[in-house]
Amino acid sequence: ADVQLGDGVAEVTESAAGNFLTVTMPCGPVRTDWRAVYEELLPEQRDTVTAMLMDHATDTDLCLLGGPGSGKTTIVRAFAAVLGYVVSTVHFFQDMTSRDILQRRGTDISGNTKWDNTTVIRAAVLGELAILDGTHRIPSDVLAIMQRLCLDRDLELFDGTRLMRWDRYDTTKAKAALSDDDMAARQMFRIHESFRIVAVGEPPGAKSAWLTSELVSFFSFHVAPQIGGARLEDVMCSLYPSVDQAAMHTLITFTEALRDESEYLFLPCQLGPALCAAAPNPIRPQ
Repeated sequence: ADVQLGDGVAEVTESAAGNFLTVTMPCGPVRTDWRAVYEELLPEQRDTVTAMLMDHATDTDLCLLGGPGSGKTTIVRAFAAVLGYVVSTVHFFQDMTSRDILQRRGTDISGNTKWDNTTVIRAAVLGELAILDGTHRIPSDVLAIMQRLCLDRDLELFDGTRLMRWDRYDTTKAKAALSDDDMAARQMFRIHESFRIVAVGEPPGAKSAWLTSELVSFFSFHVAPQIGGARLEDVMCSLYPSVDQAAMHTLITFTEALRDESEYLFLPCQLGPALCAAAPNPIRPQ
């Protein structure tokens, strides 16, 4: 893929069977060496990022599913780097409530009660990439509060503030001959056209059946490629050339067997920490 970043709009050109397709999509203001980030990915991960870019062009939010250690974070970071997004991450936890996602109740310096916007709301107004990390950890009814924001780009908050999709905001503002300050005084704010949500979580299973029929409509879904077997051994040997190949094979076989058992034991297993723990000396990628 080739990406040309402009002022809020990116042109992505993808080749397939000798043909070139160029699509436009929203982007962020950061200018990084995205090619270096892209080249560090495995071919399977590049395919996933490319698929996410194509869905991003259709103005849909994304959800990336994968088990522990499958490279979800790497893929999302590459997606953000390619499009120059500022990233705002929300880490979900089991006891999280809907207020923790949108607005939290607090107090000001005088002790008066107020509502504080969360990271998601700030990202919506500023046009950032909001990463919802660990969606499998919270009840599905908590995440359901994101419905209007995901599907309509319109949201009424607990303090009476209304966030409006950019085109509806601009139309309302023009018809009423109001300024941005006038709209703010009426507690009406514009959701930036570049704003996107990427939810990251583990696939639903016996431990957490979080993905309901209602939530399926919120996102376009992608699956992080699970690298295993001989392919995983090749990748790990290239990252850790100082480790004996026979020992690497044994450790990978053990880790994959433990990961299979963890589906029933509910024990997450990742190869990186296991590799560092098993080595006689600290191992670092070359």
